[in-house]
Amino acid sequence: MHHAATCPTCQANALTRNHYFTGKLMVERDFTDEQHYFRERLRLHNQRLHGSGVACGLAVKQHPNPACQNRYVLLEPGSAVDCCGNDILVVAEDTVDLINFPAVKSLYDHPDGADHVLQLAICYRECPTEEIPVLYDDCACDDSQCAPNRILESYSLDVIVDPATPPATPNQPALTRDGTITIAGPLAVALDETGGRVYVLTASTIYQIDATTLAVLTSVSLGGRTALALAISPDGKKLYAAIAPQSPNPDGEMWIYDATNLATAPTTGTLTGAGASKPLLAMTSQAQLVAAYPNGLALSWLPADAAGSPSGNKALGVAATGLAVSSDGTTAWVASGSDTLQELDLTVATFNPLPHQVPSTIMTVLAVLASTAPDKLAAGDATNSKLYVIDPAQPSGTAALASAALSAPPIAMVGAPGGSWLYVDENDDDIEVIDIGSLLQGLPVTPAPPFAVGPKTEALVMTSSGLRLFVPYAGNNADGSDGGVAIIDVTDVDCGAALHQVRACPSCGSADCLVLATIRNYQPGRLFLDPTDPPPSAASDEANNIARINDLDGRKILASTETLQEVIECMLARGGGSGGVGPQGPPGTNGANGTNGTNGTNGTNGTNGTNGTNGTNGTNGTNGVGLTTGLTRIVGLSWKHGLASPLGKITNIPPSISLGSTSAIIVGFTNPVKITGGTGQPYWRNVFQVEAPHGTDDEFLCACRVNGTVIAVKNIVYDTTDKTLIVSADYSATPGAGIAFVLPPAITKQAGELSVRLLGEFVVDVKNGNAIAADFIRASLPTGDLRIAPPTPPPALTTALADALYGVPGGQFLSWFTLNA
Repeated sequence: MHHAATCPTCQANALTRNHYFTGKLMVERDFTDEQHYFRERLRLHNQRLHGSGVACGLAVKQHPNPACQNRYVLLEPGSAVDCCGNDILVVAEDTVDLINFPAVKSLYDHPDGADHVLQLAICYRECPTEEIPVLYDDCACDDSQCAPNRILESYSLDVIVDPATPPATPNQPALTRDGTITIAGPLAVALDETGGRVYVLTASTIYQIDATTLAVLTSVSLGGRTALALAISPDGKKLYAAIAPQSPNPDGEMWIYDATNLATAPTTGTLTGAGASKPLLAMTSQAQLVAAYPNGLALSWLPADAAGSPSGNKALGVAATGLAVSSDGTTAWVASGSDTLQELDLTVATFNPLPHQVPSTIMTVLAVLASTAPDKLAAGDATNSKLYVIDPAQPSGTAALASAALSAPPIAMVGAPGGSWLYVDENDDDIEVIDIGSLLQGLPVTPAPPFAVGPKTEALVMTSSGLRLFVPYAGNNADGSDGGVAIIDVTDVDCGAALHQVRACPSCGSADCLVLATIRNYQPGRLFLDPTDPPPSAASDEANNIARINDLDGRKILASTETLQEVIECMLARGGGSGGVGPQGPPGTNGANGTNGTNGTNGTNGTNGTNGTNGTNGTNGTNGVGLTTGLTRIVGLSWKHGLASPLGKITNIPPSISLGSTSAIIVGFTNPVKITGGTGQPYWRNVFQVEAPHGTDDEFLCACRVNGTVIAVKNIVYDTTDKTLIVSADYSATPGAGIAFVLPPAITKQAGELSVRLLGEFVVDVKNGNAIAADFIRASLPTGDLRIAPPTPPPALTTALADALYGVPGGQFLSWFTLNA
């Protein structure tokens, strides 16, 4: 009977296995069911315990022959599992002719001049092979029938042209419209989270609104003047309104209100040189207001400044299109629609602007991505609808860390707490959510469909928790009557919820095809090439007729247990891995104020009186966790790291002390130290460890812990030329400025490599009781080379210099050298 190749079903049925007994008649059905039972068990195991995706290999890469790169790519061997649980196995490299697929050939036959997206996919297929004659056919057909002797479990490839948009990142926050503040023609929103107030600015009025009930508490007319922008101090007590000029004055004004009593007349002042344009306003965490104007003027107000006399004033010489301030309030960045930012120092009145270039970008809109790590910047390109992530700490001229396409030109952006997500308000009145964490890891980023807000959105404001957005939109009506402030709730995904819920079994109707690679910006005739690092611009690839192969774009990874273990071990070793930083926790309670000093006596009038005595200082707060100064560090060693070296010598050993040897490995410190964790010196070998070669096996380098004696030393003698090389030291019965590992005589007589390990957590200084800073940063000795700006070459480490350097208590000191026996 002829067996046609069919696609296997994905439906799960109750499993039935053969029951064997003596004398059972075996027919074709029994053997077929035997295979079916074990194949179904394996398929269901794959489907329901592992899932689907590419397990390993199956990389798509460019053809090595340049003449073939306009139609061929190579598929490397590998393994995958489809949604049915079928194993897809490629055992040898396969040359794939992309032009031979009907969908791609159609582009060649009917070119349209547009860029297209190609996705190469792999599918599970069963292929009948080895046709042999059928000796007996129960269909009573003639004896010329043939049937396949084997079924080859193989694969087929397909190319999808312009696929539908894939699903968004699964853990992406969800946006929900929670309501609308129905105020016509809103221009800006400011939040007072301390007082539970929302301030909405229109062209002629400021509204104060209860953040909980959304009821209007009060409103203030601007007396016929036209408003431009709004900001509020972090404590919610000062409200700043930028006001358009009034003829004949050509410059705008700043009005500062007491937000606790809006009925009080504001402090006002004209801002010379500001012009009539709308400024960009940003409030720092230190209550400093920064304003950047389209004509290039930059101003700032400290809490004590009056409206007309800002303490910061500088003409930048570039038009301001975007403004962002650092999370610590010391720096501001101004974008001007070019590839260069202006970096402003907010601690000085003239700002000391410095240009910061990011090549191959256009930066129009800015937002800070704040986390426990140093600030990053998100820069939106309104010309090309693109997003860039920038590290402002890198030197000018450094390329962007990552980039992504936006659905439409950005007009405002805000980063979520923790810096993992960016919310982009676009000029089509939608909000797009970008996964910054995945973007920085080089993973494909597929945003969810844009979230529609309302006609003519103006800005984007987020609460400090990151769980609510306020978006003013002007509306289409001339009077703004269809405008308002959209209130959007942000629901962050609980990544752990999947572990604690009843979930349906994974299933699919039929076997699917798995995407292996995506090729974007393809037109017939372009070369299929691998990506490069750093990636060239899209314009450069287009000019060179290149379409890039991206193995991660669209590919679903099925991580093996081994891969998951490697990731977990890496995260444990690095204290959390490289995942996105979580949101900041709630602010801690304020520490108690220090006691005030007593006032000095006033001097007599006329000639200057004597100064009063200074009051006593308040008590110092406790040190924060992390880097600190004043830690004891290693200052000298009795060997040269990685080189052949002799041993140090222990001198002035009391007659009552028997060490068995005077040869030792000595470590010197900037301050006297003692070892904890044991009741006596024999236990110190767990803190100060030495390993020596053991055995003569040529295939393995075996080493064992040396059973030596650890002692404290003093009066350390250094080499006259190398001030970090210890020659000898005296025995000390009390904590000294060094410790020594006295080697047994047998070890001192054999040449070989010795490894040294010192556990810094158990070595504390006598001065402060702190663990020493044992780690060293660069691959040279001694330790402690952690400076804000280390000189080159670094100077010898002294006690005074060590006290001024930053460090981390504890850690491990590792070194090795070859013993000259």
